[in-house]
Amino acid sequence: RPTIGPNALRLMDAALGILRAAGFADQDAADGYFALSSYVEGFASWQTAMYRVSDRPAMSRREFADAARDYVGRLPPDRYPNLVDLAADVFGGTADRRFEFGLEVLLDGLARRLEATGRPAPATPGGA
Repeated sequence: RPTIGPNALRLMDAALGILRAAGFADQDAADGYFALSSYVEGFASWQTAMYRVSDRPAMSRREFADAARDYVGRLPPDRYPNLVDLAADVFGGTADRRFEFGLEVLLDGLARRLEATGRPAPATPGGA
């Protein structure tokens, strides 16, 4: 259920203000806010669900990921060729790296959209 209390409204208002100040048109600012918000909330929900599944006393999160990678790696490659080939990539890495990758892709897309409107793109952390 959507949160529309005063704290959530202040956050939304501030984020919309930042996007508008960066030069986004009103609709792009609104759509950009929802894209970023949905990504962050979705990633956090996914992480929470993964931690609940892997939160077993006999198994660490790393052990859970390793077990999942090994299981997927043994699936029939004729049925799941991409998943089998990429099992180490799908179940390797860190949540931080995955989050940063997705956020960078979203921010790069927003910057390109802003550039396409003839407005200058704001500087992004890391020089991207």
